[in-house]
Amino acid sequence: MIVMRPHKIWSLFQSAACGTVQTTYDAAWATDGIPGRPIKSTSTGIAVTITGTAGMVDLVVVSHSNIWSPATITLSGDISTSIAVPAARPNNIPFNYFVLLGSPVSVDSLTVTVASNASNVVIGEILAGLSEEWNLLSDDNEGTYEIFPIAVDDSEITSVPGYSRGRERRSLRGSNYASATDYTFLNNWMAATWDNTRPSVIIPNENDNDAWVVKLNTSFSFSQIIGDPSRLYKASIGFTEFPRQRW
Repeated sequence: MIVMRPHKIWSLFQSAACGTVQTTYDAAWATDGIPGRPIKSTSTGIAVTITGTAGMVDLVVVSHSNIWSPATITLSGDISTSIAVPAARPNNIPFNYFVLLGSPVSVDSLTVTVASNASNVVIGEILAGLSEEWNLLSDDNEGTYEIFPIAVDDSEITSVPGYSRGRERRSLRGSNYASATDYTFLNNWMAATWDNTRPSVIIPNENDNDAWVVKLNTSFSFSQIIGDPSRLYKASIGFTEFPRQRW
């Protein structure tokens, strides 16, 4: 599994600028670590330029958007490539699109350009940073899929349908044996979330154009296996996705 911990996200809290954000939105929201507070363009295209102190980047995620094919996403500046954009899903709630570079690049300026979207572009967050390979979750991990409908009691109002809030999220959790190195990795990860106020990225399957922007479950736990000379732990950890929306 590919992960990007908060302290590895170069773009987080860097300066973001563009000339096409609607007046009630702020370009800085593209890198504020709050996917549910998006930027919105005045047209079907937008170019967001992120600048700051140089950092290493091999993963770029465009999250919580309303972008569908035939729209395009291109990257320029210190990185020159594109992010694939699929056709609309049946519920019109996009996944978070990403591109994984072959090797890390030093970046102090990155421009993300969206063109030919079906409507004014909405982007919740742009996350660019250094990915890591992490495989602590066992093969028998458990995932959930959650929607947020407003149901109507049919016994009371039979003619009124339920209302869809247009929002969904997933969670993933599991447990496995962990080394002392894993223990340090996860403790540093939790510390980097600043009490779970900063997002992380996980990509359960890098062959799917589907990056999860998540919080760590605060109940993750360790128990040391007493008497084991290799200092093994039994670790339990979970992730909950920031809800994606139909903007």
